[in-house]
Amino acid sequence: MLIRELTRGAFEDFDLLDVADSTNDYLKRYADQGRARIVQARMQTAGRGRGTRRWLSSRDEGLYISFLVYPNWSARLSRLLNVVGVLTVIESLRSLLPPELLVEAKLPNDVLLDKKKVAGILVELSTLGSEIKWAIVGIGMNVFQTEFPGLEQFRVPPTSVRLAGARVDSMEAVAKQVVGSFSDYFRRAQEGELSELEQRFAGELTGAEVRVK
Repeated sequence: MLIRELTRGAFEDFDLLDVADSTNDYLKRYADQGRARIVQARMQTAGRGRGTRRWLSSRDEGLYISFLVYPNWSARLSRLLNVVGVLTVIESLRSLLPPELLVEAKLPNDVLLDKKKVAGILVELSTLGSEIKWAIVGIGMNVFQTEFPGLEQFRVPPTSVRLAGARVDSMEAVAKQVVGSFSDYFRRAQEGELSELEQRFAGELTGAEVRVK
């Protein structure tokens, strides 16, 4: 099944790029068109994480994908975009990995695999008054990496789907799972399942963070 078929009815455009500076920045060029859109790049030259952190985006080693959406809720509920992104990654990883591996969320926007960082979510949005005008949810997932040069200094060490022992045939298989999961979770949020999704997100947090809450 093609990714375009998975997104039918939810996203009007899907762009697959060889190289992008940042998939989030790419989508900003289309934000005012009012058409839900997805972009995936084989490589990013300026991939970004939270704050000023960079996201290592080597060619064909990770999933670099972003979703341009137009939520029908107010800006005060913008945190739900991160909830949708994190739940998307967790569900996708569990479909790809052996069940004994621990997948969990770490505040504010990371996903851990056996206590190591495997993915991150970057949400950017524009508001008009008290409403969200448009939003972009970017997902970076380590898939085929076996080395992470320059990242040794981070407190949470990185890992990848491959290092975890999963047998993934292609990046397309990972992208299909992520697109399908995101489309489902975003639809549920649009239909009003906000508290349900937030409760599930809270239940996916690392043990220490759950106790703090």
